[in-house]
Amino acid sequence: MKKKRFQHLSIVVLTVLTLVAISSCKDIIAEDLTGKTPVLILPQSNDTVQTNPVHFKWDAVEGATRYRLQIVRPNFGNITDFVLDSMVTATDFYMALDSNEYELKLTAMNAGYSSVTLGPIHFWVGISPSSGGGSAVVLQTPAEQAYLGETFLEDRTFDWNNVANATFEFSIRKGSSWENYTEIVHTSPSLGSSNYTLPGAVSLQQGKYMWGVKSYVNSVESPTAIRTFYIDTVRPAQAVLSNPFDNGFASSGPIVFSWSVSAAGNNQAPVSSILEIATENTFSSPLNLSGTGNISGSSSTVNLVSGTYFWRVRNVDAAGNEASYSTPRQLNVTL
Repeated sequence: MKKKRFQHLSIVVLTVLTLVAISSCKDIIAEDLTGKTPVLILPQSNDTVQTNPVHFKWDAVEGATRYRLQIVRPNFGNITDFVLDSMVTATDFYMALDSNEYELKLTAMNAGYSSVTLGPIHFWVGISPSSGGGSAVVLQTPAEQAYLGETFLEDRTFDWNNVANATFEFSIRKGSSWENYTEIVHTSPSLGSSNYTLPGAVSLQQGKYMWGVKSYVNSVESPTAIRTFYIDTVRPAQAVLSNPFDNGFASSGPIVFSWSVSAAGNNQAPVSSILEIATENTFSSPLNLSGTGNISGSSSTVNLVSGTYFWRVRNVDAAGNEASYSTPRQLNVTL
């Protein structure tokens, strides 16, 4: 009898412990937000906002711990400026915006779930920010769509215009766009100057990157200025000469020189060619002739008088990577 009572008591205790464990798990499991949509209070769709900084406000979503607020100019279908992409823990947000056209998206999030994204919500700002607040950053170097090679990886410096009394936040991302990034490569907030040298520990491999800078003046945040650049450290393919033939003959006057141009590596930075023509096979003093030097394309026409010439080509890409010279050829020009 005692044994049965002990077994019964054990079952009751185990049941109670199981219920407690289940209850505890429910307490720590994040609430499912997938069927919920945030409700925006300010600004409303197609509003023209006449206050600056602009007040963004929304209803709290039950179970959410933060909100992803994205703002672009003029719209998500044609982004010229990705103004903001930030996580906000409150249900209010203030930001100084220039007088212009904008769209926003809002997503509620927690540790395990994301809600339905609200938007895009279209709105206008009809008043400029007060002096000094939210001053836009103008990026200087590297240039938009720049191809960068070993020289840049040694220098690793980014520059933008200075904004009075501002601190800056610098960031590099990888992905299809600033919004849809796959990786935040590096971020450095609270910079006091208008340039930044990337630490050597930050590795930039072959590929496409975006860099952005925004300013803060009196806690007012500017839009993020964004540019795209490519890292390419692979040399283009060596040029193969095709015309004129080696040790061939041609009549004096305009002569067409042609060769192969081929990029290499993942990025295939645009390739140009350097055509050199000399009267000695050492190329110690290449001739300064129209049609020689840096050529865009795979051929060039050069006027030559009678004599014996030697010519060669070297391919160079936009990232500064240089192929070795082609095998030179001799050309005999007659009257």
